Amino acid sequence: MKGDVDTLKNTVFNLTGTLESLPNQVGDLSRLVTSNKLAATETFTSKLVTENLKKDVVRNEKDIEKIETSITGVNTDLREVRNNLKGLDRIEAGMDSFQNSIDSMQNAINQIPEMVMPSDLDTSTSRGLITLKRCPNTLEVTWGICT
Repeated sequence: MKGDVDTLKNTVFNLTGTLESLPNQVGDLSRLVTSNKLAATETFTSKLVTENLKKDVVRNEKDIEKIETSITGVNTDLREVRNNLKGLDRIEAGMDSFQNSIDSMQNAINQIPEMVMPSDLDTSTSRGLITLKRCPNTLEVTWGICT
């Protein structure tokens, strides 16, 4: 019996030690649980950030495509404007040539002697006075008003 009592005492002693160490083990477990929660939160947060970044990348790629399309449109417009400017240059050259022709004709008109060029002429009729006008800078002779 004495052996049974000693065994029982040892068992109680061991149980007491185990019970005393339980708070320390609970504290260790608590720290592990907290650490695991933090790690899980960081992992979850990282996944959210990664998903948000992926969405941002997709959105940015779409924006880039829109910008590239706009740039292509602007380049097309610029080519069209450039072609129009070439056309305007041709029109301007034609206008310059036309103006030179007008200047040449004006010089030719101005070189016609005065007596060859008719002057204004007043003629009376039974209906009244008719004026034949020599219009300035032209060879046009009209009845009444110059055009």
